[in-house]
Amino acid sequence: MEPAKDGNYTVRIHANGKNMYLHSKYNPIQEAINWAEQLQLQDEKICIQVGFGLGYHTAVLVEQISCISKLIVVEPNIKIFEAALRVVDISEWQNKKNIIFIVGCQGQALFDKLMKYLQNYKEIKDAEILEFKTYSTLFQNEVVDVYKQLKDLLHRQTVQICTVLGFNKEWIYNPFKNIVPIVSNPGVNCLYQLFAGKPAIIVSGGPSLDKNIHLIKRAKGKAVIIAGARTLPPLLKQGVKPDLLVSIDPGIANFQLFHRYLQEDIPLVFNGQVHPMILQYYEGPKIVGSFQNKVTHIFRTAIGQPLMELPDTPSVACCSAVLAEFMGCSPIILIGQDLAYTGLKSHCSDAAHRLGEQWKLVDERENETIYCHTDTKEICRVKANIFQTQKKIVYTYEFSENSRKIPDEEIEYYELVRGYDGDIVPTTHQLYTYLAWFKQIIAAAPVEYINATEGGAYIDGATHITFRQAIEEYCIETFNPGERVKEVLARATMEKHDYGNLLNELSKIKNSLHNIEILCEKGLQNAERLFNYYTGKAHYNLKSLVEKSGRIDEQIGKEPALSLLNILAQPVLLRTENMPEFQIRAEDDEKAKGRKNAEKSALIYGGLGEAAKELREQVEHNIKEVEQEFYIKVFECTFKIFS
Repeated sequence: MEPAKDGNYTVRIHANGKNMYLHSKYNPIQEAINWAEQLQLQDEKICIQVGFGLGYHTAVLVEQISCISKLIVVEPNIKIFEAALRVVDISEWQNKKNIIFIVGCQGQALFDKLMKYLQNYKEIKDAEILEFKTYSTLFQNEVVDVYKQLKDLLHRQTVQICTVLGFNKEWIYNPFKNIVPIVSNPGVNCLYQLFAGKPAIIVSGGPSLDKNIHLIKRAKGKAVIIAGARTLPPLLKQGVKPDLLVSIDPGIANFQLFHRYLQEDIPLVFNGQVHPMILQYYEGPKIVGSFQNKVTHIFRTAIGQPLMELPDTPSVACCSAVLAEFMGCSPIILIGQDLAYTGLKSHCSDAAHRLGEQWKLVDERENETIYCHTDTKEICRVKANIFQTQKKIVYTYEFSENSRKIPDEEIEYYELVRGYDGDIVPTTHQLYTYLAWFKQIIAAAPVEYINATEGGAYIDGATHITFRQAIEEYCIETFNPGERVKEVLARATMEKHDYGNLLNELSKIKNSLHNIEILCEKGLQNAERLFNYYTGKAHYNLKSLVEKSGRIDEQIGKEPALSLLNILAQPVLLRTENMPEFQIRAEDDEKAKGRKNAEKSALIYGGLGEAAKELREQVEHNIKEVEQEFYIKVFECTFKIFS
């Protein structure tokens, strides 16, 4: 640290064989003012300042805090921050809720911090990164890391929002519809550390699976083979049944993947939100998993058989990896895990494709895939073109003339990422999220991950070898995992379940949902009065209305069933967060702010109340369903006693 010409301090850093100054040698304060004037910050902006230095730039930003709703200061160098504390008092800044300091964090640690402080999609999308020249030069990798972690966070939020909007009702309703399978099948606890130190192979349906699926038979009985329904066709074609199937997706498309294999006897590990028809019609043994599914947890706890919680995951392959870790498997070998469009293809040849089971793959070329409809025999040509400058893959669907339904052009925006062989490969937002997830889980894993995909994206932290090498090195001992799983399940099915307590829990949920309905109706009426007050249509006691809103919100917050409605209410909440007419502007007077807040409250109360009503009706159906199941169990036990 050295004094500048104006009496303040600067920092001299020796880098790349020469001395560089973090701030101006002459007037660091004026330098910060000039920098800030060029930013042209908009009102209510969330800013991420990369580099605290000695605090000059932050001090100028704090003066403009009226137009910054949140300021996150990221200082990658702990020594610089410690030096700054010797000359700058930041206690006043630390006491402000909208000024946040992140010091010395990189990679996953930085991602976790940003996820904590950027609380929704809009905040992440609109966040503006502020950097000054010397930091970009001296700490180039650290600055790039901030951009990368923010991008990864945006990808994750985008996928989560798409999932919520696409499946928000299924995520809640499916566990209630699956209540009998959830409470009557063995829990995943029976698999805990069952295969400690034994290898596992996660089979995914990426295009590179065509390269090495023929080797899978060599590993049968010598590794725990885990797959989803999409990769059953290529496995069965090789004469290999996986030791475990995994299914978590709530949509009807998931059942379509399963419907040809409902008579299989492969143990199926499922999460509560899986599509109900799978559990209704699948004839093989079933195992209940709890991948952070609240409803599943409530049901299993109520019957006295709580489940060991496993981390929430974004895909079947990720879920399979978590399950393999849970079982103690090591190493965990990934095949078909391209996480990218290898050769502009989305899946391997024999995997079930997104066009649906009625379309059969008949030919696959470099830039064209040809399908034939199994009933009408019409031909569909899927042509893929890639434009690197525009960063998108364009798929054009060309159907034969007699086709009645012609899909619109589909565009998937993608990222270019490092490939398995060091080249560059394209990947979509969704696949990029899975790739980021694997990097994070591998970094924290107590076991070794081996990427034997032989194509697709490079997965940081994993060992990259061929599938043949992985089999020869790790799949040596025969231990017949499929038989061991069936033996464990035979013992686990003898556990007793408390259905009476489950009925009590369902009654509590029903009553709580009914209370929320009533409170939301009162809240809606109160919000309408507030709107009329602020628009001058009626005269009320404003203080009384505001206090009543507070009491209603407090009462709703105390209802136990509120947590079950969070996902159901997400579409409404996303609308209120992102619709321009609800955004508070600096020029808004008190009446305008009040009107917007009243409209927003009315929308939330209405959406939450409707969700509570729909879910209450589902719970009432569940009570009748469980009562019937409970009385059947009682009858069976009584019959055994007297026979």
